[in-house]
Amino acid sequence: MMSNVELIQSILGCARTGRDHPQMVATLKNAGVCGYSVHVASGETVIYTNGHETIRLPGCGEEHLVSFHPDVGLLSDALSLHHEGRTDYITFCRQAAKAGLNLWVVDLNMMNVSYFTINGLLVHEESIQP
Repeated sequence: MMSNVELIQSILGCARTGRDHPQMVATLKNAGVCGYSVHVASGETVIYTNGHETIRLPGCGEEHLVSFHPDVGLLSDALSLHHEGRTDYITFCRQAAKAGLNLWVVDLNMMNVSYFTINGLLVHEESIQP
């Protein structure tokens, strides 16, 4: 039997591009996850479960230097490419860092994603489409 950590890592590993995100979200919800956050600089993902468990997953080994100058246009372009399935996760993380994103938070109860700068400023929010 898989542990929660192994199960969640397996689910996250199935998403290759932004096109895979809605299915990954549905699978995470079914596994008892209510949200997660991605820290762009370190790549760390923090998972929050309905059972009030917090699971910290290390990054993929690639750290990203986050720009101090947010660029909403660059973020919009990166998101569009990622949603269309034209970039993988690592490429999106690089583009997000360049656009000044330090963190994104996924709320699986509200079904939205919020994107924040290194100073904690909310720069974009979007709904997760099933």
